[in-house]
Amino acid sequence: MWKDSGASLGDTNGDGENSVAGGDLTIGKTNFFSDMPAGWVNQVNGLGPGGAGHSFYLIDPKVMDDPMAFQNAIYPGNKRLANPSRTYQVKEQTQTAYFKANFAGELGDLSYTANIGAQYIKTELDMLQNQLGSERPCSLCTASEKTGEKWLNRDYSDFLPSMNFNLNLTKNVILRAGYGKTMTTLDIGKLAGGVSVGRTRAGYVLAAELGVSPDLLVAVQGRQNGQIM
Repeated sequence: MWKDSGASLGDTNGDGENSVAGGDLTIGKTNFFSDMPAGWVNQVNGLGPGGAGHSFYLIDPKVMDDPMAFQNAIYPGNKRLANPSRTYQVKEQTQTAYFKANFAGELGDLSYTANIGAQYIKTELDMLQNQLGSERPCSLCTASEKTGEKWLNRDYSDFLPSMNFNLNLTKNVILRAGYGKTMTTLDIGKLAGGVSVGRTRAGYVLAAELGVSPDLLVAVQGRQNGQIM
């Protein structure tokens, strides 16, 4: 058997409230291996001298291939939720134009080849940012509840020139020189995240200054989970 804490599992009775007193199940419910569905639990004996005379009961890992079904079989009423501070949408559209020109000739007695080119890139980004509230979607949830959405629009342009020059000094020796400007794509994982606010107990000194209760949770740090360009 095993037993966890007495917190509410969520709205397991479907009345729209997370309340143990209102009849919702808790993860403090005592569970017995004998109550598991047939085939879920395997009994293992004879694990060496230290395990002589003792049996160990293990849950077959295959029954956890579907984690939501496994969790609901033991603790019903689970909800699949996304963390709004870490979820977002990013739409990227790029337009590119290229130019290149090749040259060849001689410098005195030495022949050469060269080329010049350029690339123009225009990028447009549409980012959906979640706005977060202070409520939690369930009693055990660590993620804040989503209260709204906000679209952010950004665009920028880049001009990337390049040049290459090859001079044939001898039959086997070539002098080469080149220049180029490049760019890389943005780290999408650092864009458009939600806003997180750290809070702590006010304490007696700050409470006296603000005229509030010492137990009031006040914002001490705000953080944007993403970069607004």
